[in-house]
Parts: sequence; structure tokens; C-alpha cells
Amino acid sequence: MQEKLTINSTEITRLLGTVGSPLIVISELIKNGIDANATKIEVIYDCTQCMVQVIDNGIGISTEEIKNLTKPGYSTKKTNGNIRNKQGFFFTGNKGLGILSCFSLCKRIIIDTIFQKNQKNYKYHAVLSKDGILDYQLSKNEDGYKTGTIITLQSIRPSDMSFLNTSSELQKIRHLSTYLYKRDKLPFPTITLKIDDQEPRSIYLDTEFKNMLYDVEFNYNKVLKKLYFSCKAGDGKNINFERIEVVSFDLQNLEKIALEHYRIKKTIKTRTNDNADYQSYTELDDVPSFEGRILVYDNQKAGATLKQYGAGVNLYVNQFALYNYLSSDNDWLGLGDFSQRKKATNLRPHNVFGYVNFNEFNENIEALRISNERADFIQDQIFKKLMYLLKGVIMFFVFNIDVAEKNPSYKVPLEKSDINSSASREKTNNTGKNSVPHTNGEDIIKTGGSVMSPKQEKSSEIDVGNDALDHQADTSNIYAPKDNYKPKKRFVSGLSFTAVEGKVIEGLKNRDSLSNKIYHLTYEITHLDIQNFCCSASGVYRGLLECATRYVARKHPDKIKFTEECLRDNIISVLNYYGNQGTMDKEVKLWRETVNKRYLIDTLNQYMHNETEVDIDFIEQTWKTMKSYIIKCISE
Repeated sequence: MQEKLTINSTEITRLLGTVGSPLIVISELIKNGIDANATKIEVIYDCTQCMVQVIDNGIGISTEEIKNLTKPGYSTKKTNGNIRNKQGFFFTGNKGLGILSCFSLCKRIIIDTIFQKNQKNYKYHAVLSKDGILDYQLSKNEDGYKTGTIITLQSIRPSDMSFLNTSSELQKIRHLSTYLYKRDKLPFPTITLKIDDQEPRSIYLDTEFKNMLYDVEFNYNKVLKKLYFSCKAGDGKNINFERIEVVSFDLQNLEKIALEHYRIKKTIKTRTNDNADYQSYTELDDVPSFEGRILVYDNQKAGATLKQYGAGVNLYVNQFALYNYLSSDNDWLGLGDFSQRKKATNLRPHNVFGYVNFNEFNENIEALRISNERADFIQDQIFKKLMYLLKGVIMFFVFNIDVAEKNPSYKVPLEKSDINSSASREKTNNTGKNSVPHTNGEDIIKTGGSVMSPKQEKSSEIDVGNDALDHQADTSNIYAPKDNYKPKKRFVSGLSFTAVEGKVIEGLKNRDSLSNKIYHLTYEITHLDIQNFCCSASGVYRGLLECATRYVARKHPDKIKFTEECLRDNIISVLNYYGNQGTMDKEVKLWRETVNKRYLIDTLNQYMHNETEVDIDFIEQTWKTMKSYIIKCISE
């Protein structure tokens, strides 16, 4: 059968011109699979054939839905109470433009789908061409396959295929959903990406957030018009961890809250506070509910976590990203302005990580509108009010908490009774840490049963008579670090092996050219000062991994596949070989996680081939795991 699109070519051209990136197309097809109750989705990039496939095991596309492909903008999602799939996910879209957006990437769409009707499986093969013609054929499914859909995009421009395969776009697809933050809370489907002949890899990122300065959580309830905010902090920070409630959003009330809950007597306005009008913080009826989390790191500790996963705060609607906010270069929160207003702040574009999600967002009833290509919100008056809550309220609190922690003059000093109670609270919040709290950035010194700051102690020394003598006599109880104490260097001078591992390396001498090269690489990497020669160290590190992998592959050519194209695949082949032996499951698991979840080889390649700054923390941390892999390989 054949049908024609009910939209003219001029309108098609206009709509396709709004699709800002090929990745938006891939994202829309993935979300269609999720809406179809899929628990498994496979994305395949065939760069040689200039083709992309998205395969899901969902409920398939029915006859009615096939015919509706010719009616762009028509959708039955989120109508008549039909707002969730069977896994409980709120439907990701309802504009009916997902398939049409594919023509911004390809010239031909092929749809093979199996759906069930009256307990029988039917199969559709449909071809939709860019000239607006839909050919489709229905048949009974005689193959016994379960329901599901394969969408194939053909005749993609080579430049678009190359762009999809760049490190920046691959980084963005890994942030497609809020899985990183909610993996234990929502039934996300399995989503893998396969590029050419590589093994499929999960697109999801997975990490434990550690060593952050601040962990901020918030949510806004549009019915109650209330914002809930909490800020947890790392060791040594005397901050109120409790959740606070904000019902009035003018600057005067925000300053009052900052004083009452965080003892901040002097605040700094954000640019959004400066430019806000009365409507920005009073008439909030149309602003939708949202939730979020923002993690702030200091300069030294940000590297290992944020450079690996990509810094920045992303925007999500119903758990899936708006494309324009996936770039770490998009400083939409205005973090750069904070560092201009106060240089002593950790709120910088590359120190902050997090998300804002609009949960159960229904485009049919929400006044805040999403662009047709689902890359951004329409930036109208409602969007302006939303930005005020995010930038003029939430970030106002985070910014001033951070500034006040570094500037004692911005905070009201604690009374002794407050210090004791806050010390007790901090001991509870910092599990296993018997740290002494800080007051306004000053060290606290225990004297007998009381707690005093250096300023308090100094003032007590000016007393005269017996009281002063008694105070001097008590100084024997005061702890003070020795003058000759020197903190350890932050980084070791080189990447090293143990003496036992060294015996294995020594055995490589003069065996053959590959053995000699491995020996020479180990010499170089153990003599390089990683602080001063981090680029060289990362290059030698990668070379050592490749040579060690080549070494063991030569020993077992019938069991380990080694090619010259992809080091990651070669390492996975070695790990599969070791995993099949069943004697070193724990080690293989650690190596596999470092290669797959921490994207070791991709990261080292970036250090070698583009301007990416070398993250010394990342090099050190992965080395602790992967040097045992190197030793295992050369022990064969």
C-alpha cells in the first residue's frame, strides 16, 4: 500500500531546518522505543554503509500508527489518560515529529516492526522516502519473533556519520538520561551502542560521587508554589544540612533565609537577581514542577570525576535530555559570572556537575513549551521565570554559601553553645569522622572541656592577674602541630611497579623486539615525573597497554583476537580470554570496569589526539588497577 505525507515540502524543509544535530534524531528514536515499553534498545552505527539502526523489543508499531506516519504532528500519546508506558515511565513526547526529524539525517527510512493484535503477531515492512511517499506491507509473522521494531536510516551523509562518532557526541549520548543519578530509582531499559565491528557498549555512565565540596538537592512544587532546598557539605564545613522551604522568592526574603539558616549576613547578588522584575518572582502559576541535584567540586578534586563524565548541569524532561544543554561549554547557569563577581568561588563551569529534571511534564497542559526538535525550551516569559528560580534563587544560595565559607566576614560568628551543637551535628553527618568543626574559616582549638577560636583565645590572653596566669598554665593541654611538619606532595613522582612486579619485567630483557620495547616503556613510565610530564606519561601508559596486549595475543593467537584498529576491543578480547578461565573473576571485573565504564582507552586517545587536558587524578587512579593487567599479560 502507498500513502503520501499530508504536509508540503516547504513545511518539511522548515521543520528539518530546526533540527540542530544528528544526535537529536538518535535520541528521538531511542525515546520512541522506551515509549513502546522496550526493555532493551540497540543503536548501531555503520560508518562504512552510512547507515544507523535502532532496534528495540517494545510492543511494535500498529497499523494505525503506521498510517499516522504520514500525518506529522499527530500523536495519541498523553491523551485520554494515556500518559505512561507499562514500566511506569511518563511518555517522553507527543509531538509526532520524531520520524519526520530523521530526514534531517537521512534520505530513506525503513521500518520493520512486529506487533500483536487479537493474540496474533503481525509484521509490517514500511519504507518512507524524503519525497513524502510511504510504502508499507502487512503480513502475518511466520518467523516466530516476538514484538519489536527495527528502524533503519539509510543514505546518511558521511560527514554526519563522522560527527556522530566524535568524542563530543559520544559523550553527549552517555548523558541522554538521568540514569547517572537515578539508576536505582527508575527501571531504565538497557541501551547499547555498537560502532562498526566494535563490541556493543552500554551508553550509561555509572559512578559514585565522592569528595565534593557541596551536594545540593532541590525540588519545586508548582501546586504549592514551594521550593525545597538542602546543601550538604564535605568535611570541615559548618553548614546547615537540613532541608529548607522557600515560599517567597524576592531578594529581601532570600537574604533573610541566608541569614537565618546559613548565618550569611552579607550576600552577593547574581546577574539574574540584578535583572529581575517583579513578575519574575511573584507570578509563578505557569512554572512547572522540577527537581535537581548540583555537585560542586574544588579545582584539584574536580578533574578525576568531571573530566571523565563531562562537567556541566544538564536539563532533562521526563528523565531524557534536551540536546542544547548537553554541551559542557553551554554555561546556561551563568557560572562564569559568579567567578567575575567573586574570584574566591568554586562555582566555575568546569567545577560543577548535575541535572535539572522536569518530571511528568505533559506538553498538552504545561504552559512552558518545548521546541519542535526537542532541543530547548521556547524562551518566553515563563522560561524567564523558571530561570529566575534556578539562577536567582537556587544558585544564589549555593553561590553565597560557597563565598561565605571562604570569607569569615560574610558570616555571623557562632556562639560557644552553637559551636558545640554544630560540632555534634557535624560528627553525626560525617560518619566515622571525629573532625573538629571550623568557625568562619578559622581553626578551632580544644581547651579542656570548651571549644575556642583563635580570636577568642587571643582575647582571653589579655586578662590580667591570676586569671591570666591560670590561662598560661593551661597551655600545656593545647595541641599544636610541630613546626617541621610538611604535608605530603599531592602526586607521586611517577607511576611505579612493586619489587615483585619488577622481577617479571626484568625477565623480558633481550627476548625479542616486543619484549625489549615493553621493558623500555616500563623504564620510561617509572622515571617520568607525572606532574611535569603528564602528557608524556599518558602516551607511554597507552603504549604500554597496547604492547602488553599484543604480547599476550601473540601467545594465544587462536583464542585472542588482535587487530591494528581498536586497542579497546583488543583488551576486551584478552579480558574475555582470562574470564573464560574462571580463576580470576575479581581482577577481570576490575579491568573490564576501568576499560568500559571509565572509558580508559577513549580518554587516553583524547589526550594524544586533541587538546583535552591530561587529568593526573584519572591517570593515577586507573594505573592502580591496570598495572596488574600489564603484569598479567607479560607473565604469559
